[in-house]
Amino acid sequence: MFDVVKGLERINKNAHKLDVLTIGPRSEIEIFAMMAAGFDLTRIKALDLFSYSPYVDLGDMHKTPYADNSFDVIFLGWVLSYSKDQSSVARELIRIARNRCVIVLAGDYSDDTRDHPTFRNETTHMQNCNQLLALFDGRVGKVYFRHDPELPAVAMVMVVFEIEKTGGA
Repeated sequence: MFDVVKGLERINKNAHKLDVLTIGPRSEIEIFAMMAAGFDLTRIKALDLFSYSPYVDLGDMHKTPYADNSFDVIFLGWVLSYSKDQSSVARELIRIARNRCVIVLAGDYSDDTRDHPTFRNETTHMQNCNQLLALFDGRVGKVYFRHDPELPAVAMVMVVFEIEKTGGA
């Protein structure tokens, strides 16, 4: 995910001064990867339901502890399918994103045949980029990258896009 975002010139040239959020990192691995990609540790926030790390804030992606218009880049890797209300997550991301914030959504394709009993068949399916973009209700600006699954060999879904806010928040 980080390599795709670092390929965007406006991110690459300004990574050290951008406010970044990663949702669902659990440990510091994603935070260290962000630092290696040029993001400044003091400008990186991480949020998860639980973590041992002092670098990860405890909280829920449906109602984050962050102020409106806080982030320039937001990563959600392999966590959106755990939400039973993906539209609520999208509304929360729009709230905390600055105008033209780059959002990265990634996860594995799922449908009723792929639900895993470990999750008591309570995951929400992720099937393609159009499904993910539709969650953002007309707030999608430029789409930089999209990767739809090519089943059965490739199951990943990933989309990188900008949030457009009316009036330039």
